[in-house]
Amino acid sequence: MTPEQKRAKEFLDAMNETMKGIGSSKESKSLFEQEAARMAGLNKHKEEKDETPLKEKLIAVGLGVGVVGLLAAFIFLPLTIYGVFATGVVGSKLWLWFLVPLGLPKISILGAAGIAMLARLFTYENPFGYSDGDKERTTPEKVGRFVGILLLPWMTLLIGYIIHINM
Repeated sequence: MTPEQKRAKEFLDAMNETMKGIGSSKESKSLFEQEAARMAGLNKHKEEKDETPLKEKLIAVGLGVGVVGLLAAFIFLPLTIYGVFATGVVGSKLWLWFLVPLGLPKISILGAAGIAMLARLFTYENPFGYSDGDKERTTPEKVGRFVGILLLPWMTLLIGYIIHINM
């Protein structure tokens, strides 16, 4: 007997004792018995064993891992490479325009990308701007946020260039 069935039987027994004290009819008792049987039947599916073979489960897990891997390889990896490249190009140009005149040495694109990654590590912000309390964003909001993330380095470079030519 499962714990749910045991609780249902205990409930039924308690109700029967209560009803005996009240002196109710047999009709009322059958309603309680029906309810107890219904409650016991609700969790019947928990007792049934999963008959899916282990091989099928492993194949399903493998397919899930494969899909996630492909998603990472074809979407997230190129976007990460783009982000490193964009921050490296923009950072090295801004360094050249504003810090080399102050006496600091030139840095390469990879050097600027490394500095940008260090700065991002220490001043982490969620680039998508989501927090636990945020409402679900609409598709246009998501697209706008994504395009903004892609264009941010180049807008920074444009503003830096305008400042540079006016110095």
